[in-house]
Amino acid sequence: MVLSLYDRLLKRELGSDGRYSKIHGIYGDKQWNRDLDIVNELGGHSGCVNALCWSKSGTLLASGSDDQHLNIHTYQPESSSSQFSLTTTVATGHSQNIFSVKFMPHSNDRTLVTAAGDCEVRIFDIEYSGGANRASDASVLGLAARRRGRTNIYQGVRYLSEADTNARIYRSHADRVKRIVTESSPHLFLTCSEDGEVRQWDLRQPSSAYPAPRHGRSWTTADDDSVPPPLISYKRYRLDLNTISCSGSQPHYIALGGAHLHCFLHDRRMLGRDILSERGSRLSSPVNHSDRDDELMGQATQCVRKFAPNGQRRMKRTDNSHITACKISDANPNEMIVSWSGEWIYSFDLIRSPNAGEDGRETSGRIGSSKRGSKVKESRDRKRKRTGSTPSLSPEDAVRAGSRPRTEIVDSLGSDTGEMALRVQYANGQSEDIAIESQHASSTRAAEAQEFFVSESEQVSHVIAKGVLSILKNMFVSSSDLPSNDDTTLFSDAFHSAFASAASLLPQMDSIIRRWRYPIDPTEIDLEFQKNLRRNRGSARRFVQASGTLSRVLAENPLDLSRVSEDFLQISPAPKEEPDLSTHEQFLYEFLKAILLWLDSGIGYVLQGFTRPSSFTSSHPRFPVPNDATSDAFDEVLIPYLSRMASDQPIFNVQANRFEVDANLQIFDTERAAVVAFAQAVKIPFADLSSVTKPYLSSEDASTGGQSVEAQDRRTALKFWAFRVGRGILMSAEHYFDFTTAHLDLAFGGVGRTDRATEEVEAQLSA
Repeated sequence: MVLSLYDRLLKRELGSDGRYSKIHGIYGDKQWNRDLDIVNELGGHSGCVNALCWSKSGTLLASGSDDQHLNIHTYQPESSSSQFSLTTTVATGHSQNIFSVKFMPHSNDRTLVTAAGDCEVRIFDIEYSGGANRASDASVLGLAARRRGRTNIYQGVRYLSEADTNARIYRSHADRVKRIVTESSPHLFLTCSEDGEVRQWDLRQPSSAYPAPRHGRSWTTADDDSVPPPLISYKRYRLDLNTISCSGSQPHYIALGGAHLHCFLHDRRMLGRDILSERGSRLSSPVNHSDRDDELMGQATQCVRKFAPNGQRRMKRTDNSHITACKISDANPNEMIVSWSGEWIYSFDLIRSPNAGEDGRETSGRIGSSKRGSKVKESRDRKRKRTGSTPSLSPEDAVRAGSRPRTEIVDSLGSDTGEMALRVQYANGQSEDIAIESQHASSTRAAEAQEFFVSESEQVSHVIAKGVLSILKNMFVSSSDLPSNDDTTLFSDAFHSAFASAASLLPQMDSIIRRWRYPIDPTEIDLEFQKNLRRNRGSARRFVQASGTLSRVLAENPLDLSRVSEDFLQISPAPKEEPDLSTHEQFLYEFLKAILLWLDSGIGYVLQGFTRPSSFTSSHPRFPVPNDATSDAFDEVLIPYLSRMASDQPIFNVQANRFEVDANLQIFDTERAAVVAFAQAVKIPFADLSSVTKPYLSSEDASTGGQSVEAQDRRTALKFWAFRVGRGILMSAEHYFDFTTAHLDLAFGGVGRTDRATEEVEAQLSA
């Protein structure tokens, strides 16, 4: 007998422990989705809606969008025709997407706060009647566009600008402001930003009290006297903050989440001391932090507890999961839920849940077995007895007999910790284990000392060099250890890692390329050297962007796509790319670009991607399709454009065993043959866009005269054209720059540093 959802809920309430009352079976039941229905659809925005907020009275619903407008809907539950009515739209003056919107409490639902990607926090009074201030250009243009009919116009809607709302602008954040959280006060609120800082704002202060930082959008940790100090700062630790939460009944507790494994709980009543900053230590990425570094970071940022799935203490290099949202319960402030990207949603008790920052071992400096440790402590607490019965020994004999080396330290639970110690036995019968520093700890401190004398620009260049090597390993080497099949799910972790690396490297590479300065009055040797560095920088940058775009398509749901989607939606030239790109290298990236655009959205998207945008000159060689082109341009313009640049070199199968014969190592005999096959494949619509679903005709079937099909499976096309052909093209493009760590380090401003680990990866890539 099949039990319905409600039968299983009843059994659970009656205390049944059967398999029908398990949590996964109940909350994963399809009945929940079937019972959902769309109640209302609210218009008024022309971009993605990123933020919603109800007013305290429950009569107003505010929304913020990518169109930089703030809309306010009135909720009328008693209305029989329309329960929601758009009453007010505000041109906020933000220049980038709005990520968070909040009503200020105790303001009679008239004061709203917005946070956006332009690093600004703006405050609006929608009932303000002064109108004396001058609106910004962005606000004026936004209102003019709506009133000219470029977006929907609604009857009875108030169109307000900054001047109409007495807007104030707080600019003290150095990066995108992601979330706002209000307190019980009508004047104070908190924000968190991707600059790693939490700031508290006071509405009684003017805009001039919160100016923009002098350093702008940077991770610099130098003191900036121009802005007020933050309430909490992870800026030194390079941690983006995505979410913040606090409870009105316990406002001293603040929960934070971002680009780290742990959800941090802070207590604003506690003061911190940044010992790492005091001693001038340079910091690495969170995955390289030691236990001691994590402990000092918690002390410096007033972190009192950490929460992670299954109490995981350390963030591993393979952990790509980051926190997207956290919320402390308003009804029960000791409960909190946290959502990890690529993970589940977890519920924690702020008091009873295990602290991920604790190692569970006894932290006493004296180490021994549990029985021995208790006896030593007990005997020391007592008054020392006379030792007249103890046999007297000479100092030499005492040292010889009373001390001996010990290989491992035993913790309080009786298990070996793997650390070295020297056990000293005193004349009174007691003993003590003195820890001996391991060779690994000594080498770690030596590396930290060496890192201290390396400039920040040299550190960044070395990070870029190692990051490019990591992308190469994830795209090519890691996959060679797995079975030679087209199951892309086996490579999901590698593609997610490659995408995360590309997303973090590309902004740093663009910044270095943009700020690069050449020597004055150079010699011929200097000129040639600088040309080689520039060529290597440009090729490495193109490879990183192409790898990120390809791994995005293969991973299907990359972790950081929401943050850097504009860089990896398609392969495109750099803003100031040098014109010295070789014909064959240009073909490889253009062909890969066409393949990925087609797999994303079809032939129309391909033509759009090869149409010149307004930001590039009309003579740019990488946009051959005219702006007024029709669908015929694919066969008449794009395919001839690719064929002219294609060579007679084969496209290799990255996944094939290298000991195979040459015929089995090649996907296509020549690049021209690959272009012809691609032109034929594009003409077959995808099954999810057609009413007919038939198997995809592979290149082997086409070469043997197979019958044509009316539709192809998108997933199968992705496995062949992206997973096999795309990676083969990318592997050919990799030959256009020197991927060794030393050369990449030099190209981006370093001194050509390398280490044993990177040399081993380079050897694997060269094999």
